[in-house]
Amino acid sequence: MKNRASIFATIGGLLFLLILVFYTNTMRYQKISGFLIFFLILFLCSWIWGKVSLKKMRIQMQREDLTAFPGESLPVRLSIENKKLLPVTWLDILFPLPDNRCVWVPEDDDISWHDAPGRTTMLPVFLRKVSWIFPFQKLEWSFALEARCRGIYHMDTVYLESGDGLGLSVISRKIPLAYTKQITVYPERIPVDVSPLLHQNPSQAKGHQGYQDDLTLLKNSRAYQYGDSFRRINWRLLARQQELMVNEYETLSPQCMGFYIDLESFITKKEEQTNAGTMMITPTLHQKELEQMLSLIGSCICELTARRVSCALFIPGYEKQEVRCCFGSDLEYQVPQLLEELAQIDYQESAYETRITSSDLRIFRSKLGQVYYAGMKANLFHAEPVLEAFGSHRLSYLVHEHCEEEQRLERPLYALFEISFLTKEVENS
Repeated sequence: MKNRASIFATIGGLLFLLILVFYTNTMRYQKISGFLIFFLILFLCSWIWGKVSLKKMRIQMQREDLTAFPGESLPVRLSIENKKLLPVTWLDILFPLPDNRCVWVPEDDDISWHDAPGRTTMLPVFLRKVSWIFPFQKLEWSFALEARCRGIYHMDTVYLESGDGLGLSVISRKIPLAYTKQITVYPERIPVDVSPLLHQNPSQAKGHQGYQDDLTLLKNSRAYQYGDSFRRINWRLLARQQELMVNEYETLSPQCMGFYIDLESFITKKEEQTNAGTMMITPTLHQKELEQMLSLIGSCICELTARRVSCALFIPGYEKQEVRCCFGSDLEYQVPQLLEELAQIDYQESAYETRITSSDLRIFRSKLGQVYYAGMKANLFHAEPVLEAFGSHRLSYLVHEHCEEEQRLERPLYALFEISFLTKEVENS
């Protein structure tokens, strides 16, 4: 709580006035004493009124979480109720806004800056003013926020400011909401042509084709049974053990398309020498290129879902964020689920090192068909372990810019797409 009252509408100011009243009364300055008593009563009433003005104030917002693409409007509904006998002459409602500005107000004139406790910088807030809330009265209204860039904002508190009718006592309180409201801004959607991705694997383009076996991933071998295909007979075991055995392979869905996002490839590392003579690595994040790649992946997911193709995301771990393997639970909910995962990425150059494990890759590998490795360049940070896990026949590269360094990979690339290739037909039209 922060009190911004007049100096005399505080405990210290009231005690000072009280001392002056006793002094003037003792010295028999009757007129001055009466004048001070009047001000003492006035500031005391203002102080009490300010103290109770925010008591039993109930504020609620709609329960539904909000989602939008950049440029869209987000309607917010609000209700506030005065559940006491004392009326509220004026009330300022301050809605905190995110520091990353993923959501903002349409007009900057409605922005105010609040000195919130526990913060080193001023908090941007959206200000709404209300006059006269009578006892047990409930007010409802709505306003609009504008989605500006990718991100997620959790609104769990608001700030209320009120006081007495004369403005002598002003008090501010942080009011927690009954539940946390999540506002999700998806990556910007751009026009894309996913035909090149679908043509790589005809079974994905055809739609529902069931499941198929990956002949490169041997699960185990078992005894031959009537009806088994002769193509699955393990001839080496037959020659060594003189027993007819057949191979069982990992089963995958050919229509599930995965995107591996190499976040660290968007970091440029520059070595600099310090004054002490040691070498220091200075990382630089290419934020614009990263946002373009995330927009492309999100747009491809929307288009592929419209063609009844299941999609998945693999996001390496960074800082305190664990590795995430994200699969759409159902085609109907695939787009919001995966786009929310993209919106949650908060990768910073201050903690640029990413991590993956072989067990995570095995889980991801067993459930996917074609995988697209998304990065800034073909010289991708985790290219070798991912290439080893999936094999060149299932792994393709989706890069922001082409470079010659992909020759450093031990095995040739199966396919290399620059992001402009997927948007080229749309741009030319």
